Amino acid sequence: SLSPAKSGRRRHRSISSPIASLLVSLHHRLCLPPANPFFPFPPSPPPHSNHHN
Repeated sequence: SLSPAKSGRRRHRSISSPIASLLVSLHHRLCLPPANPFFPFPPSPPPHSNHHN
């Protein structure tokens, strides 16, 4: 009974681990200034954004 329970827990952890790392990397990307040219939001607001105000 203990063996399967531990196995289930381990499986849960191995699934949670990559998800957690993904969330962390996403969080870091959001926190860090978008220096990536592929980033949808540039560090400074585009000129047309001001026009919208």
